[in-house]
Amino acid sequence: MKKILLAVLLAASSHCVAQIYIEPLAGYAIDIRNKPSFHLFNTGLSFSFPTKSFYEFSVGFSNSFGMTRKGSDSAFTTNLSLPVGIRAGKSLQPSGWSLFFNNRFQFYKYGNNNALNFIVLIGIAKQKIAVSYDYNKTDYTILNPETSIEELGLYTGYGFEYVKTFNRNRLIAQLNFSTPPIAGRQPEINSFKLMTPLSFSIGYSFQLSKN
Repeated sequence: MKKILLAVLLAASSHCVAQIYIEPLAGYAIDIRNKPSFHLFNTGLSFSFPTKSFYEFSVGFSNSFGMTRKGSDSAFTTNLSLPVGIRAGKSLQPSGWSLFFNNRFQFYKYGNNNALNFIVLIGIAKQKIAVSYDYNKTDYTILNPETSIEELGLYTGYGFEYVKTFNRNRLIAQLNFSTPPIAGRQPEINSFKLMTPLSFSIGYSFQLSKN
């Protein structure tokens, strides 16, 4: 992790210009790959380095806290004194984080304080979907239980951003989707896959320096 952070700092320093912004973000994401969908709350922090009037580069980190999705599977027993089958409660808990490089391209501006940007993201993401069961494990067995998945890999993302400027600071609102991290073979017994989040985030961009 230290090597990754060092690489981010070196990349950021190579893009340093007169203006530097720090941008805390918070939002909500819906997974558009799985049905039913996973839902997550997102928080993040990035540093932005404008280089041209129509282009801006930033680096940042985001973290996702997922809402538990409930379900059930069938469990069976050979104990003749008990019912042959029962419903075993199942919980799916999604989570993840990403280290990203954000490229903003301004394609529309109206007035002096409003702009729309196209966003291209690339970075490293980790996703985890933890599976847990709640049932009588002493007497019953699930024949094909689902298993937790966890993957770290490269990812990309795309989206749009609205920027409202207030003197030196800015209000930002983003709508974007990101791919799952590049992964190996997924467990075939699972009813779910790595997530493709569609995210809506709001943040505030604080200018740190100006020459």
